[in-house]
Amino acid sequence: MIQENVLPKGTVLRNGKRPYVIQSVLGQGSFGITYLVTADVYVDNIAFKTSFAIKECFESSKNMRQGRDVVTSNPNNYQEVKDSMESFLKEARRLNGRKHPNIVRVNESFRENGTAYYVMEYVKGRSLRDYAKGRLKESEALRIIKAVSSAVSYLHEDRITHLDIKPDNILLKDDGTPVLIDFGLAKGYDSAGRPTRTNKSAGYSDGYAPMEQYLGIKAFTPQADVYALAATLLYMLTGRDPRMASEISKEYIIESLKGIASPKVCSAILHGMEALKVNRTHTVNEFVQELVGFNDSKPIPTPYERPSHATMPIGESQQSIWVKPVSNPKPRPSIPSLKRYGNWAFVGGLVLAMFVAGYFIYHSLSSAFSGNGASEAKEKQDTTILVSEPEPKVVTDMSYTSPVKGSKMGTYTYTGPVDENDRPHGIGKAKLTNGDLYEGPFVNGVMEGENAKYYYKVGDRFEGKMQNDHFVNGTYTSVDGSFYKGTFDPKSETLKTLHGTWYDKSGKKIDEI
Repeated sequence: MIQENVLPKGTVLRNGKRPYVIQSVLGQGSFGITYLVTADVYVDNIAFKTSFAIKECFESSKNMRQGRDVVTSNPNNYQEVKDSMESFLKEARRLNGRKHPNIVRVNESFRENGTAYYVMEYVKGRSLRDYAKGRLKESEALRIIKAVSSAVSYLHEDRITHLDIKPDNILLKDDGTPVLIDFGLAKGYDSAGRPTRTNKSAGYSDGYAPMEQYLGIKAFTPQADVYALAATLLYMLTGRDPRMASEISKEYIIESLKGIASPKVCSAILHGMEALKVNRTHTVNEFVQELVGFNDSKPIPTPYERPSHATMPIGESQQSIWVKPVSNPKPRPSIPSLKRYGNWAFVGGLVLAMFVAGYFIYHSLSSAFSGNGASEAKEKQDTTILVSEPEPKVVTDMSYTSPVKGSKMGTYTYTGPVDENDRPHGIGKAKLTNGDLYEGPFVNGVMEGENAKYYYKVGDRFEGKMQNDHFVNGTYTSVDGSFYKGTFDPKSETLKTLHGTWYDKSGKKIDEI
């Protein structure tokens, strides 16, 4: 790899929440340079040397380096380069806090050396390009592309397109989990489909970018990522990079897949790589459906999204997400009324015992009071009502599995009150298998209610309202001190923001969604 304009090993970046020391260059492209860095992460005053990946905003065609600083190579490009850097930071903030098992996590962003940087988790593994040398079996290729498609679908739900999906930007962890990386070309869009990133440069990768991307994408276009997913699948099955969009043909794809791919996979790739956007498969979900077959599997919107009751396959259990409110109990009968009846009965009995004797009088007295049966029954009823309810059963470290289909909570250890069916019910605590912690209300075995607190193992936290094991609204605070206030998508298991505002750690507004 030719490394030009890169920062040398040992360079320290100091403007983040901790000093980062550059160890090596992981990758270099037209729009940025990615470094492997190390930093000390403190836990209870104990330092742990931790590896991260840092992306530096550096456009090779418009930037150059003077010492450590990044400057504009042509003064006429100054404003465009400045806008590009602002867009770089804005997209980094938008990606910060996004959590998905197949997307690299963005931790923080900052300015230094006349440019911008964002910090990501460092994923150990090898690229899909290296992993798929030769070619992969169809079953393995489908496993990988379905996982990556789930990640892309998650981004599309938040109106973000990646625009650089290719074998080099997909890493496979040691356990085989694919992770989508490098968001240097990613674009976000507002509710009207207009791009929130002002970078005017048209970035693309030959073989994996559709024709419209060469001209510059100006509106939300999920079909561009669909094309790249189909091209990546074609690479995995053939072991060769596809021809660029202006040169590829249906005949070429069919000939390349002859004797290698099943008819339905070949058909899905053909539809996903249609030259004209209008003829191409419209969404990632449709692409995955065609790959796996409508009769083989249900659609996969995201790996954890809970299907609606309307689309849930027949035979699967369904859990209602609404809890019927308990009506107000009727007021208890007045206690003084019981005393009044009891005192009169005692006085009357005492007077009769003193002045009247004999069986006839006793019999008459019994007959006289026989009409008070209803009052006696009322006394019994009132006495029963006054008996206090038993204390709720409380458990400690009980293993419990969430009844919500696809819930991230999964199986966890619970401490707190339970109902008659031994389901968490009331204010309790849960420790998840991944080390995350939850403190707050439970209703019928589900995390639901106000004043909920969720603590991520990595240091992030959420405080607000939960519904059906999902975040609804509240405050999400990143470990770097920046925070988001607003609503979250209750149908998406991963932390997906809907409408709200991001603030830096000082409380200054930095972005609005």
